[in-house]
Amino acid sequence: FCIPPEAQKIKGAIVMNMLKTIRSKLYFSVFLSGCALVLISGAALYEGKQMNSAASVIYNTSLQGTKLQGQIANKYEIARGLIVGAPAELDAKKIEKLKAKAQATIKEGLDLTAEFESISDNKGKELAATLAGEFKKMQASGDKVFEFTSLFAQDQATKELETGFSAVEKSMGETLEQLSALEEE
Repeated sequence: FCIPPEAQKIKGAIVMNMLKTIRSKLYFSVFLSGCALVLISGAALYEGKQMNSAASVIYNTSLQGTKLQGQIANKYEIARGLIVGAPAELDAKKIEKLKAKAQATIKEGLDLTAEFESISDNKGKELAATLAGEFKKMQASGDKVFEFTSLFAQDQATKELETGFSAVEKSMGETLEQLSALEEE
């Protein structure tokens, strides 16, 4: 079967046009794929930066919370030591200094608790409210201890330590343990 030369030319032109069309379609397809990859890469970079920023905020908040937890426990221990040591003091001026220092330390503990509450989730806020209540109970019991001590009624001061203050110590200890467990979550 023989094809005339003119038909071969037409057939060749058609094949060339088809090749050009296929080639242009391929190039266009490659171009679109490249554009899609650039867009996807840009979106991934943007989202990665957003994730990094969010992780940084979470880390810094967690670090601040951990620091505050340690400071709250430290203020509790300092105030506790000042109150428990009061009945052993016999100098009225020193008793007043101890009382003032204990009250200032408890106030600092309350301030730290409020700061912790401001950066906490709901569970942290509940614990912060409990801690604030415990610090207030500690102050009330401590004031009684200092009052009895300033009147040189060491027996009554000791009794307050063994009853009212002991209950505050136990409750505060449990709350601080819960706060520590919150840090581990």
